[in-house]
Amino acid sequence: MLACLLAQIALPALASRVGLSQPVALGVWLALMAALVVLALVNRDQPGMLVAALGIALNVVVIGFNGGMPVSERAVALVAPGRSAPEYDLLHRALDGETILPFLADVIPVFGPYPHRGVASIGDVLLSGGVGYFLFASMRRRGDAEG
Repeated sequence: MLACLLAQIALPALASRVGLSQPVALGVWLALMAALVVLALVNRDQPGMLVAALGIALNVVVIGFNGGMPVSERAVALVAPGRSAPEYDLLHRALDGETILPFLADVIPVFGPYPHRGVASIGDVLLSGGVGYFLFASMRRRGDAEG
Protein backbone atom coordinates (compact mmCIF):
# COMPACT_ATOMS: atom_id res chain seq x y z
CA MET A 1 0.00 0.00 0.00
CA LEU A 2 2.84 2.37 0.82
CA ALA A 3 4.39 1.74 -2.60
CA CYS A 4 1.10 2.74 -4.29
CA LEU A 5 0.90 5.90 -2.20
CA LEU A 6 4.47 6.91 -2.97
CA ALA A 7 4.08 6.16 -6.68
CA GLN A 8 0.86 8.16 -6.99
CA ILE A 9 2.52 11.12 -5.25
CA ALA A 10 5.68 10.97 -7.37
CA LEU A 11 4.05 10.20 -10.74
CA PRO A 12 2.79 13.72 -11.58
CA ALA A 13 6.27 15.19 -11.02
CA LEU A 14 8.07 12.40 -12.86
CA ALA A 15 5.70 12.06 -15.83
CA SER A 16 7.03 15.03 -17.77
CA ARG A 17 10.65 14.23 -16.86
CA VAL A 18 10.44 10.74 -18.32
CA GLY A 19 8.37 11.81 -21.31
CA LEU A 20 5.04 10.19 -20.48
CA SER A 21 2.15 11.73 -22.35
CA GLN A 22 -0.65 13.21 -20.24
CA PRO A 23 -3.18 10.46 -21.11
CA VAL A 24 -0.70 7.66 -20.33
CA ALA A 25 0.46 9.27 -17.07
CA LEU A 26 -3.13 9.92 -16.01
CA GLY A 27 -4.05 6.31 -16.84
CA VAL A 28 -1.18 5.00 -14.71
CA TRP A 29 -2.17 7.35 -11.87
CA LEU A 30 -5.80 6.22 -12.04
CA ALA A 31 -4.69 2.56 -11.99
CA LEU A 32 -2.60 3.24 -8.88
CA MET A 33 -5.56 4.93 -7.22
CA ALA A 34 -7.82 2.01 -8.15
CA ALA A 35 -5.25 -0.29 -6.50
CA LEU A 36 -5.52 1.83 -3.34
CA VAL A 37 -9.30 1.39 -3.40
CA VAL A 38 -8.83 -2.37 -3.64
CA LEU A 39 -6.30 -2.37 -0.80
CA ALA A 40 -8.62 -0.30 1.39
CA LEU A 41 -11.47 -2.71 0.62
CA VAL A 42 -9.28 -5.70 1.44
CA ASN A 43 -8.72 -4.05 4.82
CA ARG A 44 -12.39 -3.09 5.27
CA ASP A 45 -12.45 -4.75 8.68
CA GLN A 46 -10.19 -1.93 9.90
CA PRO A 47 -11.96 1.19 11.19
CA GLY A 48 -12.42 3.89 8.57
CA MET A 49 -11.19 1.89 5.57
CA LEU A 50 -14.60 1.68 3.84
CA VAL A 51 -14.99 5.45 4.13
CA ALA A 52 -11.44 5.99 2.83
CA ALA A 53 -12.09 3.60 -0.09
CA LEU A 54 -15.27 5.51 -0.97
CA GLY A 55 -13.36 8.81 -0.90
CA ILE A 56 -10.63 7.50 -3.19
CA ALA A 57 -13.20 5.95 -5.52
CA LEU A 58 -15.14 9.22 -5.83
CA ASN A 59 -11.91 11.04 -6.73
CA VAL A 60 -11.02 8.37 -9.30
CA VAL A 61 -14.46 8.69 -10.90
CA VAL A 62 -14.42 12.48 -11.25
CA ILE A 63 -10.79 12.56 -12.40
CA GLY A 64 -11.38 9.75 -14.89
CA PHE A 65 -14.48 11.34 -16.41
CA ASN A 66 -12.83 14.77 -16.70
CA GLY A 67 -9.23 13.94 -17.55
CA GLY A 68 -8.14 15.58 -14.28
CA MET A 69 -9.66 16.88 -11.07
CA PRO A 70 -11.79 19.93 -11.85
CA VAL A 71 -10.94 22.80 -9.50
CA SER A 72 -13.34 25.64 -8.72
CA GLU A 73 -11.58 28.94 -9.36
CA ARG A 74 -14.23 30.59 -7.14
CA ALA A 75 -13.23 28.35 -4.21
CA VAL A 76 -9.54 29.06 -4.89
CA ALA A 77 -10.28 32.81 -4.82
CA LEU A 78 -11.99 32.39 -1.42
CA VAL A 79 -8.98 30.72 0.22
CA ALA A 80 -6.30 32.70 -1.63
CA PRO A 81 -7.63 36.22 -2.27
CA GLY A 82 -5.68 38.11 -4.89
CA ARG A 83 -4.25 34.96 -6.41
CA SER A 84 -4.83 34.55 -10.10
CA ALA A 85 -6.08 31.32 -11.64
CA PRO A 86 -4.54 28.19 -10.14
CA GLU A 87 -1.69 26.46 -11.88
CA TYR A 88 -3.02 23.26 -13.40
CA ASP A 89 -0.98 20.10 -13.72
CA LEU A 90 -1.38 16.48 -14.76
CA LEU A 91 -4.17 15.89 -12.26
CA HIS A 92 -5.98 19.24 -12.16
CA ARG A 93 -8.02 21.32 -14.60
CA ALA A 94 -10.48 24.19 -14.41
CA LEU A 95 -14.05 23.43 -13.40
CA ASP A 96 -16.27 24.73 -16.22
CA GLY A 97 -19.54 24.09 -18.00
CA GLU A 98 -18.13 20.92 -19.57
CA THR A 99 -17.29 19.35 -16.20
CA ILE A 100 -18.92 15.98 -15.56
CA LEU A 101 -20.07 15.41 -11.94
CA PRO A 102 -19.04 18.89 -10.76
CA PHE A 103 -20.30 18.20 -7.23
CA LEU A 104 -17.44 15.66 -6.87
CA ALA A 105 -14.81 18.21 -7.96
CA ASP A 106 -12.53 20.34 -5.78
CA VAL A 107 -15.20 22.82 -4.72
CA ILE A 108 -14.86 22.95 -0.93
CA PRO A 109 -12.72 25.86 0.31
CA VAL A 110 -10.45 24.84 3.19
CA PHE A 111 -9.32 27.84 5.18
CA GLY A 112 -6.23 27.99 7.35
CA PRO A 113 -2.68 29.25 7.43
CA TYR A 114 -0.48 28.58 4.43
CA PRO A 115 0.23 25.79 3.42
CA HIS A 116 -2.78 24.25 5.19
CA ARG A 117 -5.39 25.83 2.99
CA GLY A 118 -6.70 24.84 -0.37
CA VAL A 119 -9.68 23.42 -2.14
CA ALA A 120 -10.95 19.90 -1.49
CA SER A 121 -13.51 17.50 -2.89
CA ILE A 122 -16.06 15.39 -1.07
CA GLY A 123 -13.78 12.45 -1.91
CA ASP A 124 -10.90 14.22 -0.13
CA VAL A 125 -13.12 14.81 2.91
CA LEU A 126 -14.17 11.16 3.05
CA LEU A 127 -10.61 9.93 2.50
CA SER A 128 -9.26 12.20 5.23
CA GLY A 129 -12.05 11.25 7.61
CA GLY A 130 -11.58 7.54 7.00
CA VAL A 131 -7.81 7.66 7.44
CA GLY A 132 -8.16 9.95 10.45
CA TYR A 133 -10.61 7.56 12.08
CA PHE A 134 -8.33 4.62 11.30
CA LEU A 135 -5.39 6.39 12.99
CA PHE A 136 -7.50 7.41 15.99
CA ALA A 137 -8.92 3.92 16.45
CA SER A 138 -5.47 2.34 16.00
CA MET A 139 -3.94 4.56 18.68
CA ARG A 140 -6.89 3.98 20.94
CA ARG A 141 -6.57 0.19 20.63
CA ARG A 142 -2.86 0.39 21.27
CA GLY A 143 -3.44 2.58 24.34
CA ASP A 144 -6.10 0.18 25.63
CA ALA A 145 -3.72 -2.76 25.21
CA GLU A 146 -0.97 -0.97 27.11
CA GLY A 147 -3.28 0.59 29.72
